[in-house]
Amino acid sequence: MTTAFYQKLHLGIVSPGVIREVKSEWYDLVIHMEPDVPWVDDGMRTQSSDEQRKNGERLLTRLYSKFRINHRRIGGGYQDRIGEALVAIYDLN
Repeated sequence: MTTAFYQKLHLGIVSPGVIREVKSEWYDLVIHMEPDVPWVDDGMRTQSSDEQRKNGERLLTRLYSKFRINHRRIGGGYQDRIGEALVAIYDLN
């Protein structure tokens, strides 16, 4: 899924091989963290501006839908995120 996201983001397409791989996987739950905390440059991520983060967010949401991936969006402060993530995991049972 991560490869599909970055292919679509940077190349505008997702290759057939990556599509096959994403469709062959089963995700019980993807915990999706909202981009509502301050940006921290870790040297790895490329989407630093608010607009880039929002565009990436929209793209990822569309990919979740396209591939029918169960996801739960979690936002707020870091401590709130931990609690919400645990609730999402427990809700799977």
